[in-house]
Amino acid sequence: MVRNARTGSTHLLERFPAEVLRTMMDADGPMSVSELEARLSLPATGDEDGAQWSTAIEEVLQNFHRLGLIEPVHR
Repeated sequence: MVRNARTGSTHLLERFPAEVLRTMMDADGPMSVSELEARLSLPATGDEDGAQWSTAIEEVLQNFHRLGLIEPVHR
């Protein structure tokens, strides 16, 4: 569970989105999708599956942004 103190909303996260959020919270600063992918405990896969992980992470980040849990940072 994660609570957005700004909006008062509470969200129940599934395992993968929770891992993404936890990884982001443990980081020293903003992270790119590729940095998140490198830090997450993802199963070792080939290039095609790697692209699927990147897409899955991007979808999680888009949902977090839509819910007001994160803000994009342009570096």
